[in-house]
Amino acid sequence: MENKIKENISPVNLLLPISGRDMGSLRDLAERYVSYLEGVGGVVDLSSVCYTAGAGR
Repeated sequence: MENKIKENISPVNLLLPISGRDMGSLRDLAERYVSYLEGVGGVVDLSSVCYTAGAGR
C-alpha cells in the first residue's frame, strides 16, 4: 500500500537557498545540509527546510 501512495505523488521542485562569503564557506554549508538530510533518513519535510533556509534573506 505504501508503494501506491508514493506512485501517486507528483514530483515537486524545491529551492534550497544557501549563501556564503566565499566558495569554501558555501561548500561547507552545502555539505552540512547534505549530512543533515542524509541523517534524518527522509523523515523531514523538505519544503519546511527550504522555507526556513530562505526566511529572513
